[in-house]
Amino acid sequence: MAQRHPYESFARILSYPWTGDRAEIEAALTEVAAAYPEAGEALAPLRDFVRESSEQRLQELYTHTFEIHPVCYLDVGYVLFGEDYKRGELLVHLNREHEKAENRCGTELADHLPNLLRLLAKIQESELAGELSRVFVEPALEKMLPGFKEKGNVYGGALQALQRVLRKDFPAEARGPERREGALS
Repeated sequence: MAQRHPYESFARILSYPWTGDRAEIEAALTEVAAAYPEAGEALAPLRDFVRESSEQRLQELYTHTFEIHPVCYLDVGYVLFGEDYKRGELLVHLNREHEKAENRCGTELADHLPNLLRLLAKIQESELAGELSRVFVEPALEKMLPGFKEKGNVYGGALQALQRVLRKDFPAEARGPERREGALS
């Protein structure tokens, strides 16, 4: 299997674990830990869970964590804006960026975290990547992570690892204002 971009690996880790995906998920976890040792420790509980659990149990945990009575949602725009019209504007802009980058979103919306991570992998060197990370993904992670503090859910470590990687790749000194109106327009 060819080495993936770390953000593509994170996208795989945070996507639904279909039957037969265990080896690919384990490989993605290993790839991220190798590329970003500071993320490896946070990923260890999920890596152990993937190795020790049945595929059915992995699917149940994913569904419980992100879909049915979720700890958090993976739709970044929803996390940040709820049902506000700003989410609709964000989706329009993100659809355009996904199309430009030839990033297929499948059945999920443009603001679904794995789709945004695949987009980041394709545009990482651009100014848009930094804006996408700092203005949308990182603030959404800040809102997602508190739900994992008391639950002991292994996916919390994956989101924490992602936060560490984004902070390393898009350091604070490069940060602009926390949120700008019209971002991505």
